[in-house]
Amino acid sequence: MLILILIFAFIVLWIIIGKLYINILKRTPYYKGESPFFNGLTFNRLNKRHTIPKINFLTLVKYLIFKKNPIFKYKKWQNPNFKIPVEIPETKNDEGIKCYFINHSTVLLQVDGLNIITDPVYAKIAGLFYIGPKRVHPPGIAFNNLPPIDIILLSHNHYDHMDIKALIKLQKRDNSLIVTPLGNDYILKRKYKKSKIVTLDWGEHFHYNTNTTIYLEKAYHWSRRSVYDQNKALWGGFVIATNNYKIYYSGDTALVDGKIFQAIGNKHQGFDLALLPIGAYLPYEFMQYVHTSPEDAATIHKLTNAKKSIGIHWGTFQLSGETYYQPKEDLEIAKNKLGIPTTDFITLAPSEYIKIN
Repeated sequence: MLILILIFAFIVLWIIIGKLYINILKRTPYYKGESPFFNGLTFNRLNKRHTIPKINFLTLVKYLIFKKNPIFKYKKWQNPNFKIPVEIPETKNDEGIKCYFINHSTVLLQVDGLNIITDPVYAKIAGLFYIGPKRVHPPGIAFNNLPPIDIILLSHNHYDHMDIKALIKLQKRDNSLIVTPLGNDYILKRKYKKSKIVTLDWGEHFHYNTNTTIYLEKAYHWSRRSVYDQNKALWGGFVIATNNYKIYYSGDTALVDGKIFQAIGNKHQGFDLALLPIGAYLPYEFMQYVHTSPEDAATIHKLTNAKKSIGIHWGTFQLSGETYYQPKEDLEIAKNKLGIPTTDFITLAPSEYIKIN
């Protein structure tokens, strides 16, 4: 009997300690400064009406069961024999923009003497421990073949964008600078105290050198890395402005009314290149509040006055209802509908690149 009482007491004590610990974690802010978008603990979403994706349970069940949703079916890349470059030149003094699609939202940009990478994800699973969607093809550029990285643009803390191991490896190898929205430094420095990080609020900018400025711009999205930290860190998109070029990386975003993209385009007077997400949009009934469909992305392409756009955030992890290749197909339909020339908004296979002069 005494043993049973002790076991019961231990379980009760464990539950109480667990709840106290979770409450402490919930009340611990990632950011302790001031921001017009911050309430002291969490950051406010721009589309406040929908604090999380608007999910109608009956709609979700209907979609999963009756529309033959492929969300749990892992299909291989259509061209599994694509060639991965053995070596990527540094091109420190190369003219123009070189843009290599690696996978998902990971893109290598070589512009005006810099190597810049967006949301470097090399993990096999986009999730915590072994829980999460598996990648269906290797990165288009192997990690060891990456050139020395000067700047890492980290848009937010979701697992398919913040790969802690890859970030630490890059910083240890190249002493790279991470530029990220407010609060994400808290997560990174818990794992690697020597991290070089610049944090920005929406509308702020950072002069990397006399030739390059990084701006953080608004996005319709959210953040979460665990059960207790929803929106404790900010999210956003980036503008890379050099003396010769302007590049827009939207990060994850929804379209909503499109006003912020019109404002971004006007502020920076258009872009030579835009990296826009085209995947994770079905069922559209609720995904539209956090992600863009190919047609939404095509609309952003026009609103921001981008000369050339590349579709990202597709074909790597199964995050929603569409098949791996549906975004590419739907983008062609959207371009035709919106009157966008076919070469103005394209997709690349992993390891492919384009050069813009």
